[in-house]
Amino acid sequence: MLGLDISVCKEVDKLIDIEPPLINEIFLEEREHSEKRLWKNFGYHKNEFPFIYKYVYRRLGLEGVRCLVMHFILDHIENIVCRGFDNEMIRDEVKALIHSYIGECSIILRHDNIFGESINILNKLLEFTLGNLEDIINVISDEVNLKLFPVDIIVNASSEIISIMLRGILITKGYRGKNGFSIDRDFFSKHYLQLRTKVKHLIRQKLYEALITQTIRDVQGLIKSLNNIRKKAIECKTVSEVFQIIREEAYNNNEFYKLLKIIQQSIEESLEPSQPRV
Repeated sequence: MLGLDISVCKEVDKLIDIEPPLINEIFLEEREHSEKRLWKNFGYHKNEFPFIYKYVYRRLGLEGVRCLVMHFILDHIENIVCRGFDNEMIRDEVKALIHSYIGECSIILRHDNIFGESINILNKLLEFTLGNLEDIINVISDEVNLKLFPVDIIVNASSEIISIMLRGILITKGYRGKNGFSIDRDFFSKHYLQLRTKVKHLIRQKLYEALITQTIRDVQGLIKSLNNIRKKAIECKTVSEVFQIIREEAYNNNEFYKLLKIIQQSIEESLEPSQPRV
């Protein structure tokens, strides 16, 4: 659909997802790591991107670079589609991703001529992607819907709210850290991630029951509320402002209010049976 060379795309897919380059193929000075490979998806993060760009450009040329950047764009879109982002938010995320790559390449451009045309290439790929974004999102959304249940998407979309509510409840129970809206460092290192996983598991169970019994019916309405909060929270400077946005959304959408109750109940139940002690 995107007019890319399939054989080159396969080579790039292999380099990113299956058999990444050796460390010393990217970082020539790392001779002691000659037998070790980089991690999968190396290059996706902005500080890694210029290194994989240079490697792919030398090995597969301009078409390799096009396939590389589109690989990362499509991965990024899939990740945020799984979290329920709407098309407007996806557009902003794609812009931010490519602009972060442009920024990193601009810095290195001063010392390495191979990046001379990188800014132009990245801008053209961004323009091309945005011009075809709706079709791209439709294809990826169809794939995601085959892999994920609505419950999974709602839980993924609720991740930030789950974290902020979990932290808030933990703080009220005496696990406050030294600074602001933080958790005690010892508790965090020993228990927090395991507790958060347990909370998400309970939320999935309760949400599934709520959908089956039709206590909650409007999945898209829930996701819309979660996206409304994300958009408004960008401007927030304090946690209390974020909580106020959450409260306002719960007042306006009863389905979202029910989701908040499920999150709160799941947190409380996760803490009750064997509450960890600091």
